[in-house]
Amino acid sequence: MTAIEQSPQTKTPILKLEQVEVVYNKLATAITGVSVEVAAGGITAVLGTNGAGKTTTLKAVSGFLSSDNADITDGHILLDGDDITGMAPHQVARGGIALVPERDKVFDTLTVLDNLKASARVADGVEDAFDAFPRLRAVEQNLAGYLSGGEKQMLAMAMALSTGPSLLLVDELSLGLAPLIVTSLLQDLRRVQRARGISVLLVEQNALAALDVADYGYVIEDGRIVFDGTPEQLLEHGDIKEFYLGTNDAEAARRSYRDVRQYRRKRRWWG
Repeated sequence: MTAIEQSPQTKTPILKLEQVEVVYNKLATAITGVSVEVAAGGITAVLGTNGAGKTTTLKAVSGFLSSDNADITDGHILLDGDDITGMAPHQVARGGIALVPERDKVFDTLTVLDNLKASARVADGVEDAFDAFPRLRAVEQNLAGYLSGGEKQMLAMAMALSTGPSLLLVDELSLGLAPLIVTSLLQDLRRVQRARGISVLLVEQNALAALDVADYGYVIEDGRIVFDGTPEQLLEHGDIKEFYLGTNDAEAARRSYRDVRQYRRKRRWWG
């Protein structure tokens, strides 16, 4: 089942990427023809290896491409039907989008509380963040730089939530973390998403963990969407099992596909 053949979502999309192309340094094409829909009130995952185009896709939505000398050269990005293609980050944020970036997520020299105060844009934003992640209240006076990796990720999500977003973009939540911590953080994300009714676009290398919380998923390779479907459809696809989970064996399939070092055959996304 391909992205063209499958109707991506049954719910009304809050975000639509329509045939988006991004070029770096006016020369290198990073993504081309990317079409993704994020259903309102759900979690949509984009899966892919390093360099596949996941982070570029999020930067295209959030407006941060210019910092990397990149531009959207084709296609459109729609938020609730309004064209936000090429908007600056502050304009995108005003529209209700918040980004949890891949790196440099928190201010290391500020306390947890001060990080939240710096990011909050709505009344009671700080308290809402603590309510969403109670663990942070216990370390609110600690410098963010001394938090564990999992706590930093939690704080980054809390900071994004303190802005009162309708759409949360989450980039590589699992980066550098142990599998159990990743599972816990993604379950926290799912809990908060359901409680608040917000929408989430999650990009991840840890395919199994992401699909455990997602409502719908896309696979991106070499800057193109090659497959999409429900978590069940993705997990049953032979290429997902072999190339993204590393094996068809149920127990071993709980590893991230980052552990896979060699491909045994060519992918056959379209049969």
